[in-house]
Amino acid sequence: IWPGHDHPMPWHGCIFFAKYVWERVGGEKSLVLTSEGRSRVALSCGGEIHIPADNPKYRTKPIILHEIAHELTSFDQHGPGFVSVYMDLCVRFLGMDRAYLEDTASRYGVRFLH
Repeated sequence: IWPGHDHPMPWHGCIFFAKYVWERVGGEKSLVLTSEGRSRVALSCGGEIHIPADNPKYRTKPIILHEIAHELTSFDQHGPGFVSVYMDLCVRFLGMDRAYLEDTASRYGVRFLH
């Protein structure tokens, strides 16, 4: 659902994008983007986002926004609150159409807050 937004970025591009977004939505909390660690998937926990260094499919804006949405909604792992925040981030930072995202989510049975 991310046409044109899912191209892998170089590592410094990931850091720049995460910092840019976080400065606008993260409030007082700090955020660290790291590629160190043993996880082979992207994950977020307690102010740290891990992006695997050896897999470029995780170095995309939608994936970074997904992990930032986790940082903003640690109470709602992939639930309606998380999906709504993720949609908001995609609209704001990728220029995506909210109606398109809501329609796509509805068609696939993904719950979100209206």
